[in-house]
Amino acid sequence: MSRITRGQIVLRTERIALSEVIEEAVEAARPQIEAARHQLDVSVPREPIVVDGDKARLVQSLTNLLSNAAKFTPAGGHIGVTVTAHAGEARIAVRDDGLGIPAEQQARIFEAFAQADTDLARSKGGLGIGLALVRKLAELHGGAVRVESEGAGRGSVFTLALPLAKRAGPLRARPAEPSADTGRSLRVLIVEDHPDAADALEMHLRLRGHETAVARDGPSALECVERFSPQVAFVDVGLPGMDGFEVARRLRAHPSCAGALLVALTGYGRSEDKRRASEAGFDTHLTKPAPLAAIAQLLADVAARTRSRADAR
Repeated sequence: MSRITRGQIVLRTERIALSEVIEEAVEAARPQIEAARHQLDVSVPREPIVVDGDKARLVQSLTNLLSNAAKFTPAGGHIGVTVTAHAGEARIAVRDDGLGIPAEQQARIFEAFAQADTDLARSKGGLGIGLALVRKLAELHGGAVRVESEGAGRGSVFTLALPLAKRAGPLRARPAEPSADTGRSLRVLIVEDHPDAADALEMHLRLRGHETAVARDGPSALECVERFSPQVAFVDVGLPGMDGFEVARRLRAHPSCAGALLVALTGYGRSEDKRRASEAGFDTHLTKPAPLAAIAQLLADVAARTRSRADAR
C-alpha cells in the first residue's frame, strides 16, 4: 500500500477480457467462500467486456472484494458477481447479503483500517488496508470503486468501475489454455453429485460463453437431455445409485445425444477405469480435478468439428 501512495506502482497494461479477471479472482477466493458455505453466483455476458489494465492488479482488487464479502457475511450467505458495460464504463459488482454498512460510515469505508461498526466486523478484525488498496488501484486505472448499502444487516454492493478499452487490437493471449476460445458456444451437460465440483466446472464453462446444464444424478441427467440436447457431457463415474458408466450407456443410446462427446470424470487414473469408461461409451477420460487446459482442448476440438460440418453443408 505504501508503494502505491508514494507513486511507485507502475501498471503493466494490456487488453484483457474481464471474464479472465473474474475467473482468477473467484478461484483465489473460493476456499474462503466454500469454508463459509456461501452460495456464489457469477453472471458474465456472452460478448467479452474488454478493458486496458494490469490483469494481476485487477485480480488482486476483485479478490479483495470477494474475500470481504465472504468474511463479513454470516455462514450460508449469498454472494453474486455481475459484469456490465454502460456509457464507456465496465462495471464489476460484488453483492452480498451480509452485515451491511450504515450510511454514515460509507464515506470512510475506503480509508485504510476502516471497518463497519458491528459486532461481526469487530470479531473479524476489520477491513485492514484492503478497500483502500482497491480504491487506489482503481484510480490508477482511471476508474473508481463505489459502495451501496441500505444499512446494517442489509447487505452491500461494491462496484469496481473501469474505462472500456478504446483502442483496437488483439486480446491478451491465454498461454495456459491456448484453445480456450473456441469461437463457438457449445451446449455442455455436467453430471456431478458434488455441488462444489459441479459449480466450479459450470462457472469455468459459462465464463467462456458455453451454455450449461447441471444434473446431480443419473435419472436427472437422462431427463435433462430430453430438453437440452448436449453436444458435450462431463459425467462423474462415481455417482450414487445409477453410476456414471450406466449413465453413459443410456446417454449414448439416446437420440438427443448419440453424437455428443462423452467425458468420464474419475477420482483415479487407473487403467481399469479407462477400460470401463471406453466400454460404456465414453469418448475420453479425465482424472479429477480435470485440468482446465485439457477441458479447453476437448471443447475446441468439438467446436472445430461442428464448424467443419456447418461449412460442408
